[in-house]
Amino acid sequence: MNPTDTIAMMPSKTTSWLLFSRCVPPALLVLLFLGGCLTTKTVSRPDSDAYVDAGVNMDSTLADGSSDAGPCGGCSGATPVCNTVTTSCVACLASSDCAGSAPVCDTSSNTCVQCLADLDCSAISATPVCDEPSQTCVECTADTEAQECGTKSCRLSDFTCTSTDRASLGTCDSCEADSECSNGKCVVHTFGTTPLGPYCFAEQATAGCGDTNMSMRPYRNPTILTSIDGQSSTYCMPPTSTTCQGISDTQNVACTVDTDCGETGLADGYCPSGGSGAGFCTYLCGGGLDCSSVLSCGDSPLHCRP
Repeated sequence: MNPTDTIAMMPSKTTSWLLFSRCVPPALLVLLFLGGCLTTKTVSRPDSDAYVDAGVNMDSTLADGSSDAGPCGGCSGATPVCNTVTTSCVACLASSDCAGSAPVCDTSSNTCVQCLADLDCSAISATPVCDEPSQTCVECTADTEAQECGTKSCRLSDFTCTSTDRASLGTCDSCEADSECSNGKCVVHTFGTTPLGPYCFAEQATAGCGDTNMSMRPYRNPTILTSIDGQSSTYCMPPTSTTCQGISDTQNVACTVDTDCGETGLADGYCPSGGSGAGFCTYLCGGGLDCSSVLSCGDSPLHCRP
């Protein structure tokens, strides 16, 4: 046999494939063909923004049935938004994430609030001003008192306008806001352990108290207190033996018994049956500083008298 005959008898690749294909079922041939043309590539799932940027849907269900909601691990309820920078769930990243009574996003804390500036309240006629510390819309603030309340005061305890003109009340007058007082601030007065409500009292820094300035008597007790609008100072308070009502009744209200004088239910008044002030309310005193400049402390028991 010569060499050319040997080559002719050797099957070619095509001939081998044809022979092989006759022995293998068609379905298996398809699988073999696909297996030869396709390759398998394994992709990892890093918890990173790059994975999201690559177009992979981070909101998917894993093989074990649990939820994979991206770098924050799933956000819902009061904090439904994922902050990918801090990888934490927050209430908002922008105001579009907020609604209802708190439509503005405070991006410094990622919380939904009612307002950050007056503009956020401009559509609410009853509360057009933003109280920035509380981030709520209110009727007035200290800065907008004249604009929103006219001649009246702004009560900073609830940021509403009062019915009292600014600077119209004197010492020991009942008040609702600091700016209602013509001299001093609106401070809660206590008799013993009983709080009596807020009254106007002068600040020691203005002209001293009755212990050093006779014109300030009987407000002779310098006391560090905080006003109802939050102003801490030393205020000139009444003698411990009486109240603002007791001072007001002195020599102005006729009486027959002690209970006709001062606050109801408190021992802050005295009705003398004799002496220069008999039959008119007054109060007990420990010395001249406890009485106004037109009265003196005398008789028995010691009380303020003309």
